[in-house]
Amino acid sequence: MPFAAHRHIIDVLRGSNAEKVLQNQHNLLSTYNIGNEYNKKQWMTLARQLIQKGLLNQEEQFGGLKLTQKAGDVLKGKAPFYALLQQPVATSSQSSKTLANPGDQQLVAILKADRKRLADAANLPPYAIFSDRTLNEMAHYFPHSQESLLRIHGVGQAKLDKYGDHYLALISDYCQQNSIEELTNTQTASKTTVSKSSSTNSSSRSAEIVSAYQSGQSIASLAELFNVKDGTIINHLYRYAQDGHEFAKPIQLLEQSGLSQTHIDAALAAFAEHSHERLKPVYDSLNQQVTYDQLHLLRIYFVSQLVE
Repeated sequence: MPFAAHRHIIDVLRGSNAEKVLQNQHNLLSTYNIGNEYNKKQWMTLARQLIQKGLLNQEEQFGGLKLTQKAGDVLKGKAPFYALLQQPVATSSQSSKTLANPGDQQLVAILKADRKRLADAANLPPYAIFSDRTLNEMAHYFPHSQESLLRIHGVGQAKLDKYGDHYLALISDYCQQNSIEELTNTQTASKTTVSKSSSTNSSSRSAEIVSAYQSGQSIASLAELFNVKDGTIINHLYRYAQDGHEFAKPIQLLEQSGLSQTHIDAALAAFAEHSHERLKPVYDSLNQQVTYDQLHLLRIYFVSQLVE
C-alpha cells in the first residue's frame, strides 16, 4: 500500500517545512498546520481507520485520498465517528507536562458552543472566532484578565478587543461555580515558553517579515531579501492575519493585487459566500477572471477584516 501521498498530506496538516510542501505552495492552504496536535504516527493510524470505515477512498496507483459521501455525513454531524489513537509517549519531563495538560473538557464544551453561536450570528466559520487549540488553552489556564488572555495562543489584540471581555466572563463564571483558580503568571509564562520553544526561530523570522511588510516593503522585495519564494512571504502574512492581527495599511494588499475595484469587490463577496478556507470555489465563482496569486492577497485582506 503506497503511503507517500499520506505522508505528504500529514506534513501539510502538521505544518511541515518539507521541501515538497513548500515547492507546491501547500503551506498556503488553509489546512496547513491545523493538525499539529497529533504526531505522524497518530495521523497514519487515523488515516487507516478512516479508510477501513469507508470515509476515505484510496487511489490504487498513487495512494491519494478522497472523501466519500459517508464522510460528508460525518462532517455535517449527521453520523458519528469514533477513532482509537494511542497517546504519544513523552520523551522528557518537559514534553510530558505539555502533553498532560488537556483543557477542562466541560469548559471546552461551553466555549465551543458559545463560539458556534457567535459564528452563526456573524455568518462566519467557527475557527474565524477562535481555533480549537485556543479554546483548549483557555480551558486549561483559566485566564481571568486581559493580560493573561493575551498569552493564550491565537489571541491577538484585535480578537482581545472584540471577544476578550465576553470569553473572560464565561471563564470567570465557570471558575466561580467550580471553585477553580487561574494558573499563576509564572505557570502561564512557563507554558508559553515550553509550547513555543521549538518554533522560536520560525516565529522570529515571521515577525521580522511582517514588520518589514508593515513598514512598506513589497512582497517581491521581501522574497528577495529573505531568499524565499513570494508564496512563503504570503504564507507568513496569511498566518499573521489568521492569528487575529491587523495590518497597518490593509489597502496595500488590495493595491498589490493589481485588480480593478470591480474585481476586488466581486472577489471579497465571493469569499463571504464561499468562505476563505478553500480558494477553488472562489476562483470558479469568479469565472477564473482573478488568478490564484491575486486571490492569495485578497484572502489575507479578507481574513484581516474579520477580526476588526
